[in-house]
Amino acid sequence: PHPLNSNECSSQKDFDCVGISNSNDDEWIKKIIDIEINEELFAKNQCKVVLRSTKYSYDDGWLYVFNGWLDDNQYNDYINKAKRIFLPYPQTFRYRMSGSVVDAFSNHTSVIGSDIPLFLYYSDKYGDICQIVRKPEDLFDVVLKEIDYDQAANSFVQFIDEHSKKVVRESLIKALDL
Repeated sequence: PHPLNSNECSSQKDFDCVGISNSNDDEWIKKIIDIEINEELFAKNQCKVVLRSTKYSYDDGWLYVFNGWLDDNQYNDYINKAKRIFLPYPQTFRYRMSGSVVDAFSNHTSVIGSDIPLFLYYSDKYGDICQIVRKPEDLFDVVLKEIDYDQAANSFVQFIDEHSKKVVRESLIKALDL
């Protein structure tokens, strides 16, 4: 298990969705920008979405796409004030772990991930707090749907229990055969 993020959770949720990982698939981000330009789905539904790209920038007041560096405070502020975290990782990310997933779940924030093994695992284990999108267009459907916080609460508790300091310590001791 990956250690938990120790930052305090915020009850103030200013953003409907935030996708600020450096590993985001830029082609997904471009497609989301194009859909928003043509259909204005976030604007019409007053959904605030913030995404990070290495190639693209965009801001219509509802969808904000930036590129560049975030310091720890900015990163944590986005994570803490998001209803959902979007991680559109490319297929090349396949078998890697993401600290952004742990940061989100540690802060009682659900995750929307692309169709790669990492998110398939978490979606299978914590289906109430991790959803899979198979193409950029699917993001709009997920973000525009209400979150069932009561149903998600048990999954967050389970995740936090399974990634507690005690469990991490026991796993390390077992792995190191101490």
